Amino acid sequence: ESAHQTTNQVLRRMLIAEDMVLEQRTVPIGVLMVIFESRPDALPQVAALSIASGNGLMLKGGKEAKHTNQMLFGLVQRALEKYCPTTAVQLITSREEISDLLKLHEFIDLVIPRGSSQLVQSIQKAAGSIPVMGHAEGICHVYVDKGCDAEQAKRIVVDAKCNYPAACNAMETLLLHKSHLTSGVFHSLMDELKRNSVKIHIGPRLAMHLPISPKPLEDFGVEYGALECNVEIVDTLQDAVQVITNY
Repeated sequence: ESAHQTTNQVLRRMLIAEDMVLEQRTVPIGVLMVIFESRPDALPQVAALSIASGNGLMLKGGKEAKHTNQMLFGLVQRALEKYCPTTAVQLITSREEISDLLKLHEFIDLVIPRGSSQLVQSIQKAAGSIPVMGHAEGICHVYVDKGCDAEQAKRIVVDAKCNYPAACNAMETLLLHKSHLTSGVFHSLMDELKRNSVKIHIGPRLAMHLPISPKPLEDFGVEYGALECNVEIVDTLQDAVQVITNY
């Protein structure tokens, strides 16, 4: 039902000449091949999105979660039985199969590797003429500007770090406008993060304003994937954008 609601929908229609109408419609991409590393929770997430958008799907998970992936794949197959052929979603079990499948450029429409930069680069090299949607490196930041809603900022920061700390889009660095050192927002946010068992790494600029501080953080490029994050202060929004651009 979701696929029928999301595909073949007219987004825009334009008359470009007499008796000639140009339409923009939502359509499935075709057959997707998604390769992910050790996080098996990606399997049901990707399967659900592919089914809802009317795409066929081939999945390859990390060997570390082989049995969990097989169990989750079985649940996906059972869910599909009532609505469409179960062959719409397939599980790849060996690395050798990936190399063979990447040669089938006439059947696979898009490859999406999810994992390390090394994984993405290796798939891009092996995919040949098949489009690859690779991701860029970098970590996620939250910036709290001056004049913010303090309660809203607290909810956003805690959710960004604590909702799912192992996810690749979890917050790893919190940037605060320097005015928050005296506005009460800084102490409120630190108390809330500590209450949620978050280990805090202090940036060098922030360390200068604290009476007692551990050794300042040297590397802002670390992806913790856990209940840890960096905290630093900046002078302006532009400074925050520069930090985010760098990391």
